[in-house]
Amino acid sequence: METTVGNTRLPQVRLAGGAQRAQITASHVYGFLNCEHKVWLDFFGPRTEKLSPSPALEQLLRRGRDLEERLVAPLGWDEPRYERGRFDIGAAETRSLLATGVDGLRQGVLLEGPWLGIPDLLRRHDGESALGPFHYVVGDVKSSRKPRADQALQVAFYSLLLEGVQGRRPDHGFLVLQDGREERIDLEAIDVVLREVLDEMVDVLARGPDDPDNSRPHHSESCRDCAWRAVCSQPRDVYWVPGLTRSVRQVLAGRGFTSLDALSLIEPRQQGRAGVLPEATWQRAQLGAQAVATGRPVFVRKPRLQDVREAATVVVALYDAFDARVPLVAWQSDGRVRVATAASRADEPVMWKDLLLALRSTRGAIVHGGGFPARVYEQRLRSALDPGLAATLDALEDRYVDLMSTVRGTWIFPEPVQHASEALAYLEGALPDEAPAAVPLLLEVGDFDALEQVARRELAALAALAKRLWSGA
Repeated sequence: METTVGNTRLPQVRLAGGAQRAQITASHVYGFLNCEHKVWLDFFGPRTEKLSPSPALEQLLRRGRDLEERLVAPLGWDEPRYERGRFDIGAAETRSLLATGVDGLRQGVLLEGPWLGIPDLLRRHDGESALGPFHYVVGDVKSSRKPRADQALQVAFYSLLLEGVQGRRPDHGFLVLQDGREERIDLEAIDVVLREVLDEMVDVLARGPDDPDNSRPHHSESCRDCAWRAVCSQPRDVYWVPGLTRSVRQVLAGRGFTSLDALSLIEPRQQGRAGVLPEATWQRAQLGAQAVATGRPVFVRKPRLQDVREAATVVVALYDAFDARVPLVAWQSDGRVRVATAASRADEPVMWKDLLLALRSTRGAIVHGGGFPARVYEQRLRSALDPGLAATLDALEDRYVDLMSTVRGTWIFPEPVQHASEALAYLEGALPDEAPAAVPLLLEVGDFDALEQVARRELAALAALAKRLWSGA
């Protein structure tokens, strides 16, 4: 199918035969940087094998909708009305409303051929356009606390579509972040990146399911929550070997090392001398293929001396990133486990004070599974700590050890591991149980008993991993 768009300078699209969608949306642009194969599957993947969103993802989407309503509803802006799926009618209604010079529009429909955008906000600004002595600027509401490059790319895509409506591309866009703060987006600064992404996406979507050069999955931690994970996990080849970048996988495949059997025959030193990739990369690819083939972790190297300082304390801080909430901390010192909880944000300073005072009385490393120093830093920014406790925070900074970072550098696992309990299960010769229940879900229903179980499970796993590392097992 050939589609030529108007004056928006969007690339020409040829969707391969068998495409199950007619529109390319901002979500595809947004997600392409993370996983091009997921975008391809949205058009050509087997619908019967696509999984439903996980409860954690459904909660995140619901929270995002609630946040948008809370931040946007007070503006009182209109929204185009149209029958579900009739985006052509929605686009015509959007153009009509903008032509009247309304102050702003929410959920406007921007449609050019197969390219579809529905930005959260279109806000009127002074300055000539085909609509009159005014034009519109795109805004999008995001639940994050800081702007991200993929979010800015989405706004740039909407703005490119808006150019076709008003005959002028705005010189900027904006993001409304979770705290209501507005972040300005310089469209010109990301224009080149946007065009590269759109061109690459057009190329990927031109490859149908029967094309041998169609898109391939690239295994990463984001796969665990993807609706297409059951499809991608079937062809166990170079694209499913963890710990390799997309470009490295493409180089390996291009040189004939696609299957796990082929990867097992690599001679890292010889290949490294050829200069295409360093010897260490060839070796990691070979060992990663071994881990995938056997389903067992493969030892890579001994941890560095500074990574295995003997621990005085192992600590877990459960985190809800959406609300930047830490409802529970647990720590183990001298064989004793202690747990402190915060039923509300107002209770968190007392919980943290209990933990920090306990840490102050210990010596040696403070072992965590990643992210703990950031949680401490956030607490410090939000709380008025007494001078003695602030000094304690400073003294603790040099004692933190991210044990999971060391674990991932010591072994290659068959799958990306996020939690200490997952890594420990693999090292003990078992498959990991289901990942621990999502903290935000448990926090939403106030199940602090389940939260404590999660914390104790991860605390015990961290302690066991630390013992394994220090003993050299």
